[in-house]
Amino acid sequence: MKILLITVRITLTFFIGNVNAQNPDSGSTELKVLARTSADSIVLRWAPMQTSAWLQGNKFGYTIERYVLVRNNRVLTRPEKKVLTTNPIRPLALDSWEPLVKQNKYAAIAAQSLYGSSFQLTTQGTDVFQILNKVKENEQRFSFALFSADMSAPVSIAMGLRFTDKDVKKGEKYLYRINCIPFESGYDTLKGSIFTELEKYELPKPIDFSGEFKGNLVSLTWDQSHHSGIYSAYSVERSADGKNFKPISEEPLVTLSPGKTETRYQYASDSLPDLTNEYQYRVRGFTPFGELGPPTDVVKGKGSIQVEGVPHIEDGRSENNRTINIRWDFPTEFNKGIKGFNLQRSKTPKNLITINKTLIASDQRVYEDVSPQQTNYYQVVAIGLNDQEFQSPVYYAQLIDSFPPSPPRDLKGTVNEQGLVKLSWAPNTESDIYGYRIYKGNYRNEEFSQITREPIAQTTYSDSVPLKTLNRQVHYQLMAIDRNQNYSGLSEVLTLELPDKVKPVSPVFLPVTSSRDGITLQWLPSSSDDVVQYDVYRKDGSQWMKISSVVHSTDSLFQFIDKESLEGTRFPFTVIAVDRSGLESEPASPISAAKIINPIKPPVTILEIEVDRNKKKVVLRWSYNQQGVDRYHVYRAKEGERLKLYSTILSPNTAFEDKYVTMNSNYTYRILASFGSGAKSELSEEIKVKY
Repeated sequence: MKILLITVRITLTFFIGNVNAQNPDSGSTELKVLARTSADSIVLRWAPMQTSAWLQGNKFGYTIERYVLVRNNRVLTRPEKKVLTTNPIRPLALDSWEPLVKQNKYAAIAAQSLYGSSFQLTTQGTDVFQILNKVKENEQRFSFALFSADMSAPVSIAMGLRFTDKDVKKGEKYLYRINCIPFESGYDTLKGSIFTELEKYELPKPIDFSGEFKGNLVSLTWDQSHHSGIYSAYSVERSADGKNFKPISEEPLVTLSPGKTETRYQYASDSLPDLTNEYQYRVRGFTPFGELGPPTDVVKGKGSIQVEGVPHIEDGRSENNRTINIRWDFPTEFNKGIKGFNLQRSKTPKNLITINKTLIASDQRVYEDVSPQQTNYYQVVAIGLNDQEFQSPVYYAQLIDSFPPSPPRDLKGTVNEQGLVKLSWAPNTESDIYGYRIYKGNYRNEEFSQITREPIAQTTYSDSVPLKTLNRQVHYQLMAIDRNQNYSGLSEVLTLELPDKVKPVSPVFLPVTSSRDGITLQWLPSSSDDVVQYDVYRKDGSQWMKISSVVHSTDSLFQFIDKESLEGTRFPFTVIAVDRSGLESEPASPISAAKIINPIKPPVTILEIEVDRNKKKVVLRWSYNQQGVDRYHVYRAKEGERLKLYSTILSPNTAFEDKYVTMNSNYTYRILASFGSGAKSELSEEIKVKY
């Protein structure tokens, strides 16, 4: 029988023990046993751990003994023993393999391992097989035979490495012993055991599954050490629609361990058929019983074109000496592998920054820098789909500088009481500014003088001016100069007021005029040119009180009318000139005047009349806005009588209660105000009250 071997990428890892199994033997045991329980049966899987033991088991076969140790949670004093094999279990004879080989690829590998005259593998350039082909032939047979048994339950049965015990009961716990007892000298007895019982068992899904998509490849990894006693191989599955998953290879993956130490993670890679499509991946584990476990959570992603190469700036020229067109080359076949380009610039070859506000399209190869500096270093950066950067070499370009800088702006300054001037201004935005020249003038319309010998680089300057001078202002201007000695125009003039140390000249009073309306004061203005106002004072008793301010103007005569003075009382007046610095002149020579008495004042206005019959009274209330009132006179007339003075009320009271009234009587009231100056008001209007 001709058996064709299928080339598989493996190395044998037979996993020992699981959550349902314990091995009581130790040290020299050369058979390792696993058990898988179900509702009505227990499946046993075993494997020799050395090539010589495997050859011995194939020759003499295996016997199985079962011991009932526990029943209904009680340990039996005498375990119940039963031999489950009437004859030793051996691999099938060569002729019996043919039907299985036709439908099971792992059967072909197992049969070739057992009965093939030679065991040569086809490497097809695979590094793993180049390593395996260096191993002894028997070790190759041993490894591939046990791997095939792990991958297929029928193959493990055909190789004499699997047995199903259906004569089992719930509530009983069993110890199974598997022996290989040679009947020829020169061989040792092989044995292995496991303790188990009937219980439900669910396979776990692999953990820590992740994937990295790069170019047209995806690299996958998962933690295989966590389930090392459960899974002996893995199947990686791929889906293009998220629903239909298929293995990426015909053969499962097993861990390649260079020594006794087992690696924690398992790795796999796959080529992506279509870089524009999103693919989903998952992993499922194979147990030594030929079972396929549940899948991991899905990882998904897209591939990308693997960019090979960087941009190269071909040209950077200016047609108008104001803008620079940067042109570069980049392979068009990588257009779909990048998001676009960034153009970076700096005045030095280092610390370049991006000048385009939005990403330049991936198919564009030219960009206009509309605000270049005098000297420029450029770099084009291609941005990959995963934000990786592909940088061009740095390229130098410059403008011919024939344009002067703009005049300096925002010139500000202060002058303190000692005449120290502090100037500051906004720096020019041009990158090639060399410095600034400062000019000063005592008069705004004269030609200013340069006060700096060399251009200064900073944007502040200190100067000093004399304060004992007739000039009350000082004026400054700036000029900017670039490195190519291009001069800007002069800035706007900054005018600073000098601190005022001289009092203004006093104003001069003209004759005063008095009338019944008030006292009219008139004066000639101060001869000082920085006067801003005149403060008018009136002396009440021994104290001068400021009563008003008059704004200075170009008028040749100023006046103020005092309407608040009391009639007939003479008051002294003076006026003081105040300049821009708040300095006050000496007071003008005082003059005295009095407001003319007006003997007849306007009448009082009665506002309210209250008739209170319970308290037997009439209440009058009035208002009066004239100053100097001394008292109020109340006149009353009873019906049929003549009006006569009835009562006098001292100011500032403005109410009167008439408690001497008779029921069902009519009264007429009028009020007169008298002043300290002797003036009197007119009588108020008649108020008639019916009580």
